Amino acid sequence: MQDFEHSDDKTIILEQAADWLLLMEEQPLTPEQQQQFEQWKNTSPQHQKIWRRAEKIRQKLYGHAQHVPAALAKTILNQQDDDKPLIGKLVLLLAGSTVLGFSGYIAQQQAWFADHRTAYAEQQHITLEDGTSIALNSKTAIDVNYTTTERQIILRFGEIYVETGKDTAKRPFKVLNQHGEMLALGTAFNVNQQKDQTVLMVTEHAVQVTTGLSKQKQTIAAGQQIGFNSQHIYPTQAVQLEQLTWRKGLVTVNRLSLEDFAKIIEKNYGTTVEIDSQLLQATSEQIEISGSYPINNLDRLSVLLQSTYPIQIEKSFFGHKLVLKSAFKASH
Repeated sequence: MQDFEHSDDKTIILEQAADWLLLMEEQPLTPEQQQQFEQWKNTSPQHQKIWRRAEKIRQKLYGHAQHVPAALAKTILNQQDDDKPLIGKLVLLLAGSTVLGFSGYIAQQQAWFADHRTAYAEQQHITLEDGTSIALNSKTAIDVNYTTTERQIILRFGEIYVETGKDTAKRPFKVLNQHGEMLALGTAFNVNQQKDQTVLMVTEHAVQVTTGLSKQKQTIAAGQQIGFNSQHIYPTQAVQLEQLTWRKGLVTVNRLSLEDFAKIIEKNYGTTVEIDSQLLQATSEQIEISGSYPINNLDRLSVLLQSTYPIQIEKSFFGHKLVLKSAFKASH
């Protein structure tokens, strides 16, 4: 359920208007949400005025489908300073819009201009000014925003493992992403941002999660993991430590289907994996993958798979596509 507090502050109302637009873009409002929205909009003439402005801004951005970056720049420049929170959230809204084809543009800009980033099949370790250690998994981008009052890590995409340093100024440490905010409570934790949710794993102390839209809060203790998106926090589970072996350049699986393992290869190497239909037909039962495999050495991974399972791997398109075939020759 949405929890939009009533306020006469213009900046807060602008942010709430942007939150409503984002929510409406994700999915149709439920009857309960629609009632909440109408109550919010009719709170005051100021709310109604800002909502009309929000809709106009959205229409301007959507009205330039072929020239979105230029349209964004022009629109932002034409807005007053107190409209900037609204513009920023509308950019996020457009970034998720396949109609405009804008998501690729936003993701590319975030990658190139992020403070720290990794490519496919690459891991990186950095140490910040306060002693905080951050490991970046394959295809990850983060920005570091340290101020006199707060320490922020903005996770643009990908996966990170954080070990917070002891800050002499005792500034709070937060990780922010498209799904919400994670406040470290003297801790070590892993954040994996996926398409539909973020998975948080806490290995030391605790982390407080606040969802981006519904503002739902929950504290996750060491040994626990949860998934959450901008509206919901899912049930707590026990930490699956094998999912953290990526910090050593490995992926560890246990009886994982070949189809799901192919997705892991695609995620870490940025390559397309095709499974030949004869591969599964040639075996009496479904192939299940177990063990630890490198996520930064595709040749080594291929050798391990072919030596352990009845699989033959062929590369094409300069290694950008893998075809998994049966190692058994078909009988005639």
